[in-house]
Amino acid sequence: MTLATRRFPHFYETMPPRYRQLFRGPAVQHHAAIVERRGHAPAHAEIWRRLPQGGAIVCVAADDRPGLLSCLAMALATQSLDLLAAQIYGRVGPRGAEVVDLLWLRRDECIAPSVAETDIARITELLGGLMTGELRTDGRALLARRTSAETATLVHFDDASTSAGTIALILETVERPGLFRAVTDALVLLGVRILGSRRANGGAGRVVHRFIFAESDGMPPDQYRRGILQAEVLRVAELVANRAGDSAMPMHSMQNHHDLPVEGIFIDEANPIFVQ
Repeated sequence: MTLATRRFPHFYETMPPRYRQLFRGPAVQHHAAIVERRGHAPAHAEIWRRLPQGGAIVCVAADDRPGLLSCLAMALATQSLDLLAAQIYGRVGPRGAEVVDLLWLRRDECIAPSVAETDIARITELLGGLMTGELRTDGRALLARRTSAETATLVHFDDASTSAGTIALILETVERPGLFRAVTDALVLLGVRILGSRRANGGAGRVVHRFIFAESDGMPPDQYRRGILQAEVLRVAELVANRAGDSAMPMHSMQNHHDLPVEGIFIDEANPIFVQ
């Protein structure tokens, strides 16, 4: 037994076999220490190793919750960080189901020369806030109130009714002007080919949009790519909702609209994003 496995036996033993095949010694000790420093926070991230040309390998530990990958994608986007590769491991720790991610990150040199500790601190803060519902996607605080079923936005994939190579994304939300156009534009910018769409009345002013599309390479999207698609659709739906709310406000109150309550955005998934 190595020093790392003796010092953190519970961590090593609860990691999946693939992790135990790849990592030994100091690497396990470093990962376990980062995970331990999470404490009772919903998420924690630290730079594990520096890479050439300003890149970094970041270790992220977080509660294993549906929608986690979408939240992580949004947090990375706020810091203009590109994900080059990822290793995702699930385990059952002392606090319950937990995900340990190793992310290979880099940034465009035109924006900043390297991945900084401040970037990772901001990612930790935003990821935790998104997971608990305390922060919006732009980092602003949400007022502590529950979003009702009548106003929630739901996004999920329907794999049961599509043929090979095609994907069905379902968006259910409050009907608003410009919603359909905004979502289709966002999907096109993400590089997918929209093959068809269908709109249905969800009742009580709600609408259900079904988008059928395919990736440019014809391959089904992996879990990370699905998280990116969900996150972008949610972001666009929120922007449309905010514009609709702004247009309904009296002109004399527009200057204070950032202080008003906003509608929550939820990801509805049939299965957890992370699987061991």
